[in-house]
Amino acid sequence: MTGHVARGSMPGATYAVSHGRDVHVEAVGEPRLGGGAPMTRDTIFRIAERIPGRAPRSRR
Repeated sequence: MTGHVARGSMPGATYAVSHGRDVHVEAVGEPRLGGGAPMTRDTIFRIAERIPGRAPRSRR
């Protein structure tokens, strides 16, 4: 994920990887394009779906 953020594919990410009983949680980058506070494990952000050729839709 760090590589994707460094290349500019996305501004930031929070992800979890588990193996057996072990869980690793990491936050990288920023929650918004253009800077701001760094992403944290408890950052709240809106999840959107993007289909090529269509505008994003809101889930409520």
